[in-house]
Amino acid sequence: MRKVEIAKKIERLFRKAVGEITDTRIYFSGKAWNYDSRGRKTVITDIVGSDYCYSNDDTITCSFEGPLYEAMYEWGEGCLMEQIQDMLRTYGYYAQTGNYWNFTLYQ
Repeated sequence: MRKVEIAKKIERLFRKAVGEITDTRIYFSGKAWNYDSRGRKTVITDIVGSDYCYSNDDTITCSFEGPLYEAMYEWGEGCLMEQIQDMLRTYGYYAQTGNYWNFTLYQ
């Protein structure tokens, strides 16, 4: 699995949907890309998603609030979750929601 490549694509889809990413984390490889309430991105090391939410620590887990939370569940053709699923299929993965505010990847 090319985790950084997939995480960057998820990040791009998030930005396309809401512009500035806030109150979000993308967990993978023992770290998290953390986007605070002002949209500042930092990297947290020595962290796993399962300490905070439903997670598959072997792949990628995303947790989100605010505008991204709303965008994830605007269902319909071309919705954000559908775009994420389409992108993940090219890598042999799919996203499974754990709660309304997070999803994790599985083969």
